[in-house]
Amino acid sequence: MRQHIITFIAILMLPLVIAQAQKPEGFNRRQFSPEQFVKDMTEFITKEAGLSPMEAQAFFPIYFEMQDLQRKNNEARMQLAWTINEHSTEADYERVLEKMNELELKDKQLEKDYLKKFHKILSYKKLYKVKMAAYRYNMVALRRFSPSRRGNGTGNHQRGGWNGFGPNR
Repeated sequence: MRQHIITFIAILMLPLVIAQAQKPEGFNRRQFSPEQFVKDMTEFITKEAGLSPMEAQAFFPIYFEMQDLQRKNNEARMQLAWTINEHSTEADYERVLEKMNELELKDKQLEKDYLKKFHKILSYKKLYKVKMAAYRYNMVALRRFSPSRRGNGTGNHQRGGWNGFGPNR
């Protein structure tokens, strides 16, 4: 009797396993496209922060200029991290950590300096909305391209909301 139940359950589950294993026609593993990422992020932030087309046109070139500078700092931090190996001394670790901290402070100073530039275009309220929207978008994008969630374009998350940030809207 027990064997019949197991066989019955296995037969019921077989179509599910086969459907899961087969890729839909036209399926391509989602690849990261920097251009598409920027386009999607721009649209998302514009909508979420309530930017007018003129505000968005003036704001985003400066915003991406800041991000490019921050990306360079991040690359420098990664280069520093890669200098550490099994032969590194305590002094090497100290030097690397100090330089990494300097680069992080440089990033924060960039944000502070660019906040003044941004405020010439947007109110502080809209800047706050931009910052929160960018954070939400980056969280969704990370989940979207992470191996454990690949293909799950819904962005559902246990914290609620389609964007994984705050309550359902």
